[in-house]
Amino acid sequence: DTAVAPLIATLLDRQQEPYHAQVIWTLGQIGDPAAIEPLEHTIHHRRTDIRRLSAEALGHVGGPEVVEPLLGALADRNEAVQWAAQNALRGLQLTTAPPALAEALFDPNISLRLLAVELLGESEDPNVPLVLQKALGDSEVRVRLRAASALAQFGDMDALATALEDDDPSVRVTAVRGLRNIDDPHMITLLAQAIADENRSVRNEVVAALAASGLDGAVEPLCRGLHDRDPGMRRLVTETLGKLGAVAAKPEVVNACHDPHPEVRQAALVALTQLEDRDLLSHLLVSVDDGDALVRETAVRLLTDIDHPAALSATVSAAQDEMPHVRETA
Repeated sequence: DTAVAPLIATLLDRQQEPYHAQVIWTLGQIGDPAAIEPLEHTIHHRRTDIRRLSAEALGHVGGPEVVEPLLGALADRNEAVQWAAQNALRGLQLTTAPPALAEALFDPNISLRLLAVELLGESEDPNVPLVLQKALGDSEVRVRLRAASALAQFGDMDALATALEDDDPSVRVTAVRGLRNIDDPHMITLLAQAIADENRSVRNEVVAALAASGLDGAVEPLCRGLHDRDPGMRRLVTETLGKLGAVAAKPEVVNACHDPHPEVRQAALVALTQLEDRDLLSHLLVSVDDGDALVRETAVRLLTDIDHPAALSATVSAAQDEMPHVRETA
């Protein structure tokens, strides 16, 4: 633009300082990369308004070259300048990740590291995952969490495998959610290991991810969840296997009918109905005498859908159950 050269000349002339603010704004609106170098100088100006306007103008010019001066402005003594730099950085649409962002991952300032991870995650640079993997070793969980989330967007399975080993369960949950979106059989192997995670939230996410995968290999690791120490987890897995129609899991679901926890036994009966188990009637006939009233009620409810004399007889007997809600169902 023919106006850029005289504007830059005005900006470099100290005698013209009363016009510098307007010049900086105009350079930002024009967006010519030739303005970057002089704006790198004015972003350190003694006047707060000049520094703030310089940050905003650099954001309008854009490009990887403006990242380093804007990162530096985040340490400005004035909060308005800091916000202007931060907003400018977030407004950049980077197709390549400049080295300054990778270096910022090791800055002592946690806010800067968080922002660097955020910006790297939004970049279209295919080399970004290699850079972001370094953030998985950060001492601050918020940085690792944001890095894992960004790596999930890139579908980097190796990096997510690393995140599955993180000490913090929130990072591991994020890694599992990322694996859920990767269409690769090896993903099942990673999830199969994670289903034994010590944290219930992680295990819940693993069940959801395995169910969503639609892969045949997901049934076997799901069945492992039927032996989980947490009855809530065993119930969730049982319900999931039923909804998936996982016929291969029938023997395990049958065993769940004898689980020590009534909610699991109840879920197993429903799951066997969904799996269309040929021995369903015999399991229901046993369960109408279960020690838990909710299991008995579920068995009676399911028996009403079976056209068989034994089902009718058991239902009639259940009409004499000691619990009112079982009698009502019968």
